[in-house]
Amino acid sequence: RRRFVPLMVREFLTWEEMAQIEVNAPDLPGILIDVGTTRLYPEAEHMAHVVGYVAPPAERDILRLRNFGFLFPTCALLPSLTVLENIAFPVLKAGGTTENEQAEQTLAALQFCGLEALAGHPVSALEPASQAVAAFARAIIHRPRVLLAESPAAEEILVPLARRAVDDFGLTVVWGARQDGPAIRASDRVLGMSGGRLDAA
Repeated sequence: RRRFVPLMVREFLTWEEMAQIEVNAPDLPGILIDVGTTRLYPEAEHMAHVVGYVAPPAERDILRLRNFGFLFPTCALLPSLTVLENIAFPVLKAGGTTENEQAEQTLAALQFCGLEALAGHPVSALEPASQAVAAFARAIIHRPRVLLAESPAAEEILVPLARRAVDDFGLTVVWGARQDGPAIRASDRVLGMSGGRLDAA
């Protein structure tokens, strides 16, 4: 059983309120700030049906959820969730699969990345390298067609995983990297960028 259940105290903090919490963090054990995104619907109560606020998800949103995976410079994991819950999040959000299929996808991602033993651990208790691997597992759990990686942390650990994903199930990886990094050495093709344009290196 989980000893702690996260409870949201307040939403939509101002920058000043967030700063006060961070400054006083040593005196506020157990208080965490989660950063997320939300949609703002102006005049929603009066205009929802008129301007289509109640429409189903756009096709491009579904396409993005199902066909793309993302790795960011920071792991962007949810600290109040376990490793397993973080990894499973994309398939739960995307929908279109049964609970059994979601469980199978989650187990496959854990096994591919060697995280089975850490599945029940809160991500906040992991070493940075293990957090990076958990973020990678989350990015590929739904077997996307393309993985977009923007200079992620622990590159030397993640590049071999990405290379294996390319070889094992045909993942296409677009990796923003330093010129001398391990991603360059493992790449099938290298492109440079100059003046906002891609050039073959």
